[in-house]
Amino acid sequence: MAIQSERLRVAVFVKTPGLSPIKTRLARDWGQALAVEFYLRSLRAVEAVLQEASRLHPSIEWGWAVAEEAGLTHSQWENQPRYLQKGEGLGQRLDSIYRACSHDGSAVALVGADCPLIRPSDIIFANQSLQYHPRSWVLGRAFDGGFYLFAGKEPIPPADWMSVSYSTDQTAQQLVEVLQSKGCFFETPGRRDIDTLDDLRALLSETTPEPDWLPEQRELWGWLQHSSK
Repeated sequence: MAIQSERLRVAVFVKTPGLSPIKTRLARDWGQALAVEFYLRSLRAVEAVLQEASRLHPSIEWGWAVAEEAGLTHSQWENQPRYLQKGEGLGQRLDSIYRACSHDGSAVALVGADCPLIRPSDIIFANQSLQYHPRSWVLGRAFDGGFYLFAGKEPIPPADWMSVSYSTDQTAQQLVEVLQSKGCFFETPGRRDIDTLDDLRALLSETTPEPDWLPEQRELWGWLQHSSK
């Protein structure tokens, strides 16, 4: 018997240019103008990935998790549903968006805007894993020890989000240890998110363009090769 298709609601964590500092660590070593341009191009790549995933699987919908209340009405985000990140630390903000997106029983995926080589297959894998294994989690580890994707359907107590140390090389592993007793973990391929100039250089040195890249990802890649010289 075919499994019923259930909704996966994806929220992309974003900051609004002009309202919040953008990619501050990258800007410190590469310059603010280039850091912001990278951010905007990365956003376009991630947006294209989510559009493709939802085209292939209409049960996938997505929107923006916006850092600033004033950003909710900004033209940058007007094309999709918007959710306000609430709280001071990242744990509180993750908790607020996860709860807001799962209020109607939907599965939820949280993704970053600074992992431009995420694939539609990562989102589709999360969707299918949670449909076939409701008591499970999906994690996409970033090479720096964090994560670029987290998905689940089960409620998560706020204290679980708060117990994780964020922005460390143990962040993803701590999240696994906190939640593994409540369900099994499935993982998407490890990918690199971009916080620093070293991250950018590593991406350029370790990556070869792949046939499944979307046009926006190829455009970003070409711009990076030109701008990093």
